[in-house]
Amino acid sequence: MRRVPIHVGGYSLSVKRGHFLKKGEGESATPDGRMRVRVQIGRERYRELQSYFLMLACHRSAENLGRELWQVPFEPYAPIRRHLLNVIRLINAKRGAAGYATISPGMMRYRREIVRPLHDTSTFGEQESRTANMGD
Repeated sequence: MRRVPIHVGGYSLSVKRGHFLKKGEGESATPDGRMRVRVQIGRERYRELQSYFLMLACHRSAENLGRELWQVPFEPYAPIRRHLLNVIRLINAKRGAAGYATISPGMMRYRREIVRPLHDTSTFGEQESRTANMGD
């Protein structure tokens, strides 16, 4: 098991032991000893994002801030969503103290874009058409 996270493209990847899985309503949770990959924004990049958004908090409209939050270049895995919700909380505290409208947590992405690794979409359609024509 790695003790130090791997840093790739602004992400911090680590492996942690799972906690507890809930069975259902009324049932007690059971321990889960499986290893889980944890994807977060790297510490340095997270601090940069925080300072950037706090710098803009009182100088942009709520709509423009929401647009920028939507375009943050990280896929919204659960820990990343928590990072971004914390940034929104800090932005709203600063905007509220200045008397500006707060921004809604709904202005950030909650769904990941699923990407197939090592899959070239440009040649996929060409291969399908060649395969279809082979039966002629």
